[in-house]
Amino acid sequence: MKPSLTVVGILVLVSGIAAGFMNHESLPWVGVVGSFVCLAFANLDSIEFFKASRDGVEAKTRAVIQQARDTLTELQILATHLAEMSLTLVQRSGRMGGYSDEEKDRIKADMLSTLSKLGIEDEKFELVLKEWRRFEALDYVFGILGNSRVPDGVGNEVIEDWKAFRNNAVLRDRTDADVVRAFLDHHGFMTEERRELLMDYEHFLTLNTHRRPDVWRNRRNWTQLQREQAAAQ
Repeated sequence: MKPSLTVVGILVLVSGIAAGFMNHESLPWVGVVGSFVCLAFANLDSIEFFKASRDGVEAKTRAVIQQARDTLTELQILATHLAEMSLTLVQRSGRMGGYSDEEKDRIKADMLSTLSKLGIEDEKFELVLKEWRRFEALDYVFGILGNSRVPDGVGNEVIEDWKAFRNNAVLRDRTDADVVRAFLDHHGFMTEERRELLMDYEHFLTLNTHRRPDVWRNRRNWTQLQREQAAAQ
């Protein structure tokens, strides 16, 4: 941009308008055209192309074109991520388990990075990650309850309570740590290990991060529930 030509362009426009007020009917148009030419030359380094016709004048800047190209590139990357994930799910269906934690973290990081480059605001990430975090919270609850292993050394009534608690956890947006703690205390399942896991869960609900990442990655192997007295033996 050339500041001197910009100033000249503005002065020419003002002069043309002033001439119109002084009954010089043709001069305002001369002022407008002259001002446009000066401003165009002042910003010549930013203009991609210039076209004039009976319908008007069209100019497109390099910045606008580059922005559009960058957006298209990021959309292509995002489409690639989505296609990769969809095709992988198709191939894994019926023959393999889900993604590993490492694969999940990579996919999430790639997706969020691309969305950020597309200009998606940070607060929108909360909506994007809502279901992701809901299922992580559910994994905590299921892990603390011994995953799919029925509690050891208890009667049918306690087992039915355990099944009902798990089913209700699926239906909720999330289960508070205090609710899980009350269930463990009520049935005598609370141990030092469970207290630590509950602290991990509370940390996740508060900060959306894992207090002990190594323990979290091993959640499928968290131990089966058993009565507090039996666990101490």
